[in-house]
Amino acid sequence: MGTENSAILISALIRMARPTTVVEIGAGDSTVFITQALQQAHQDWQHDKDLLDDSTWKERTALLDPTGIPDVYQPKLITIDDFTAEGSSAEEAWEALKNHDIDSDLVTFVKSNFYSLDETTIASWGAIDIAWIDAGTPADDVRFVAELWERVTPGGYLCLHEPTMLTTVSTDGGQRVRRIRTPIWEDLFRRQDDSFELITLPELHKYRQSGLGIVRKRQQNERVLRSQSLQSELVALGEIPIRSSYLPIGEEALKQRLHKDAIIAAMTSRETRSIYATVVLGVHRLADIAEKVGIDAKAVSKILTRLLSIGLVQRDEDGFSVADTVWEEIANRQHRCAKDLSDRQLETDISVQKISGAFAPGACYTESEVSKICQLFTTDYARLRRYLVDRGVLQRQNHVYRRVLSP
Repeated sequence: MGTENSAILISALIRMARPTTVVEIGAGDSTVFITQALQQAHQDWQHDKDLLDDSTWKERTALLDPTGIPDVYQPKLITIDDFTAEGSSAEEAWEALKNHDIDSDLVTFVKSNFYSLDETTIASWGAIDIAWIDAGTPADDVRFVAELWERVTPGGYLCLHEPTMLTTVSTDGGQRVRRIRTPIWEDLFRRQDDSFELITLPELHKYRQSGLGIVRKRQQNERVLRSQSLQSELVALGEIPIRSSYLPIGEEALKQRLHKDAIIAAMTSRETRSIYATVVLGVHRLADIAEKVGIDAKAVSKILTRLLSIGLVQRDEDGFSVADTVWEEIANRQHRCAKDLSDRQLETDISVQKISGAFAPGACYTESEVSKICQLFTTDYARLRRYLVDRGVLQRQNHVYRRVLSP
């Protein structure tokens, strides 16, 4: 339900990436699309392999990279659902596939809550090339991503349904409806580095069950940025040498990053740090600065010129002084608070009520299983585990824990 467009995009991604292992959390119509896409990917692979083995040249043969076409390719889908979501089409989708005699090597049906799967079962799937998450709540998304990310192979994808949501925000003294990133998607944007890349594909015409978010884990060689300029690389390719500054995309961010890099590079020099510190302490004249740091005046002049060029110092009729505004300019003001709730905050009535929802009614837990769940909320999981027992949220008997239901 609601994946009519996302499923088509994921199907196209499967045919492009030709994954070996696809994991789906939350089955439904997308299960059928993914299965069909894997069948088509296998046919595409077989066609390309036949072309490479054929002595007759075809136009497509010139496009193929033999290293990307393995001798054996057997894709598989592992689809997980417990059929408890209201309005889910998971059961119907599974039955439709089984009635069409789908190859058991292609699709593995796992009727279970994902959280109840043991480590051995998940490890048996091997490296995951594409993970498709379409189940649960925003908090579940966090847990799914945390559990699966290390299992996603470099170059693989993690796809989330509904990366944005509609909510009310306070603005201009009133309440307005705005589309914003979901909590997990916002956190991923803040964490973005050279190890992964993000793309957000919203469906602005839908209130919910909308859009697709894709996280791609970069391979190690992709994390290395080349040192040559855009112009130099174009020349090496025999192209016309278009300047980098001609590109408008991310221009301000690039300037800020280059400025910050220039400051860091300058400050790696002990002599530069000493001279800058001397100016900070109020020494203004070149001769006085040279005498204070014990460095030749000519070398000091050269370093001060560099500090002037990157904006760390300024010069007037009184001599050199610190340019304080540069630190304001390069500071990133858009920081999301990374501080977790304190233990005391987790022990309030509201927090305890929310935390209790992580334990299924009627289920039995070992101490290690309770600790693993408590680790979702705090690093001091032992304290929280004991508190939940003392508070009467969990009952412990013969080393077995159960959630106590409120009357």
